[in-house]
Amino acid sequence: MARISTGDEIVVAASGRTTRVKRIVTHDGDLVAAEAEDAVTITLEDEIDISRGDILSRPDDRPKLADQLAAYMIWMDREPLALGRNYVLRIGSQTISGSITAIGH
Repeated sequence: MARISTGDEIVVAASGRTTRVKRIVTHDGDLVAAEAEDAVTITLEDEIDISRGDILSRPDDRPKLADQLAAYMIWMDREPLALGRNYVLRIGSQTISGSITAIGH
């Protein structure tokens, strides 16, 4: 969501929980709205467990979730990349485990 305002209904992508924006707080005081790239703290009407890196969206514009992806990678380790081996992947500010199922080139 590129813009968020107090009173907006939002959904947390990972859990599917919905709530409304109660306050948008900055170091200089509350805002009525915030844009992407603004450094803000969002206070919600309901107690929902979210943290840095979680994706918030409008309920009618949820992101698509997947358990697989295709990616171009540059492997720079001395040890070769191994199919089926678990690796720690970093996505935004979160880390997950995953494995390589195929190498195309």
